[in-house]
Amino acid sequence: MWRKGGSHVSDEAEAEADATFGCTMLPSRLSRRDQSPPSSSGYLRVSSAEDYAHLVEAHARQAADNSLYPGLNYENLSRYLLEPYTQSYKPRSRDPSGETSRNGRIACFAMLHDLSAAPHERETPFLSPDAFERSEAIQNLGISSTGYLLFMRGNPTPEWLNTIGYSCNVDPDFFLKHLDFRSTAGKQDYFNLPSLPSTNENFIRLRWTTIGSRLANFEINGHDQGRIDLLRKDSAKKMEQYLQDIRSTHKMSICDSFVRRFAVHDENHFSLEQDVSICVNTVGNGWIIVVWQDVGNDSMQGLSGPWLEPPNHSFSWKTQALPTIQHKPYMALEARSTPMRKCSEVPGAGKFTQSASLLYLNCGKTLDQELLSYNPFYVLTDLFKFTAFAEAQFLNMMETKLKKEIDFSVTDKRHTPTFSNILYSKTLLDQHVDQIEDAIASIKSNNDTPFVDGSVEIDREVLAVSTKLLRDFESLSNRAKALSLHCENGMKIVANNNILLESQRASSRPLE
Repeated sequence: MWRKGGSHVSDEAEAEADATFGCTMLPSRLSRRDQSPPSSSGYLRVSSAEDYAHLVEAHARQAADNSLYPGLNYENLSRYLLEPYTQSYKPRSRDPSGETSRNGRIACFAMLHDLSAAPHERETPFLSPDAFERSEAIQNLGISSTGYLLFMRGNPTPEWLNTIGYSCNVDPDFFLKHLDFRSTAGKQDYFNLPSLPSTNENFIRLRWTTIGSRLANFEINGHDQGRIDLLRKDSAKKMEQYLQDIRSTHKMSICDSFVRRFAVHDENHFSLEQDVSICVNTVGNGWIIVVWQDVGNDSMQGLSGPWLEPPNHSFSWKTQALPTIQHKPYMALEARSTPMRKCSEVPGAGKFTQSASLLYLNCGKTLDQELLSYNPFYVLTDLFKFTAFAEAQFLNMMETKLKKEIDFSVTDKRHTPTFSNILYSKTLLDQHVDQIEDAIASIKSNNDTPFVDGSVEIDREVLAVSTKLLRDFESLSNRAKALSLHCENGMKIVANNNILLESQRASSRPLE
C-alpha cells in the first residue's frame, strides 16, 4: 500500500494506526496519593503531525472490499489534514508567530490550562501550532502525571488539528464528529452519524444556546404574523447558504465561530445554537481534556448569517446577544473579590459578544483547586453549568412566548393562535429535549465510572457535584417536555377553533 507522494505504508503500519487511536475513558479521579494513572490501553505516540495526517489518510482509503472497518467517511477530513503537506498548499499567513484571523489580529486558537498550577498562572495562550508543540507542558505531557485542559476555539487550520491530534492522542473520530457538517461536502453520505452510544464513551457533546435580540424599525405594513413569516423564510434561506459556506474551508478564517442552528421566535428575539465537543485522553502518564467549542471570534466578524442582515434590507436592524445569566451563592457580594478576564481581552471581541466567549479564559477559576487535579469530570463542571443556565434561559423565553400565543386564546375567543407558530415552537422544544437527555446520559455515565483508590471525601464531593448537575438537567428535561405538551394542546385548540369556525360559516350559508 502506498501513501500519497509515493511513501510506502505496510499492513503493520495500518495495524499500528488502529492501535494508536484506541483511547479509553480516563478514570473519574486520580489517586490523592500522587499515584500515576494507568497508561491508555495500547497507547503509541504518533511520531509527528504529518504522520498523524498520513495515518488518517491510510484509514480513509480502506473500502468495503478490503476491510471490515471502511474509512470512506474520513475522505474529506483526510484531504483537509493532508493539505499542509502538498506542494500546492498556501497557508493563509506566513507569519511564524501565528495565523491571522479575519480582524487582522493574530488569533489565539488554543488555550492550555495547567490544572496543577495556581489559578493566576494556569492558562497559556498559543498563537501557532509550532509554539504549542514545542511548549514545555506538551513536551512533558506523557511523562508528568499532571492534568491539563485544552480549549480549541472555532474554525481550525489543518496544522492545528494535526499537531493537537498527535501530541494529545486525540482520536480522529473526535475531529470528524465535530466537523460533521463538512464530512459529506461533495461526497457520498454514508449515514454514519450519529453512531452508537458505545462509540461516544470517551466523548461528550453539549449544545449552547444564545438568545439574540434586535431593535427593528419596521418600514413595512401588515400583520405581525406576516413579519414573522418573512423573517423565518428569509432566515431559513440565509442559514442554508451559511451552512453551505462553512462547509468550504477556504471561505473561513481561523477562530471564526460556527453556528449550527438558528431560530426566529418573533420580531424581537431569535436564538442560535453552537456545539462544544469534549474528549478525555491519557497520554503516557498524563491526561488532558480537549474542549473544542464552536464559539470563537465575534459572530459579527465571520461569514454572513441570518443574525447579521434584515430580510431584503427592508428595515433597519440592530442586533445584540443577551448575556447568559448564571447564579452562585452570594455572587452579588463577590464582584471585587473574584475578578474575571474581560471581553476586551478576548481576541475578536466585538458587537455580538457572547457569554460563552469568556469560558476558555475563566473555566474552573471558582472551583476547588485540589479537586481539579484529580477528577476530569469535575474540571468540566463550569461547562455543564453554563449549558444548564443557557438552557433554562431559553426555556424561560419559550414559556413567555407561548403564554402570549396560547394562553390568551383560552380566555379571548377573538384571538386565534397561529398553528405554524406553535408547531415551530414544538419542533424546537423537542430538539432541546434530545439535547438535554444527551447531557443527562453523559452525567450518568460519569457516575457509573469506577473510582481509583483514593479519598472517600473527594468521592463524596464529586458525587455531590454530579448529583446536583443531574438534578438540574432532569428539571430542564421535564420543563421542556411540559412546554412541548403545552404546544400540542395549543395545536388542538387551533384545530378545534378552525372546525368550529368552519361549522359556523357552513350554517350561515343560505340553503339552495
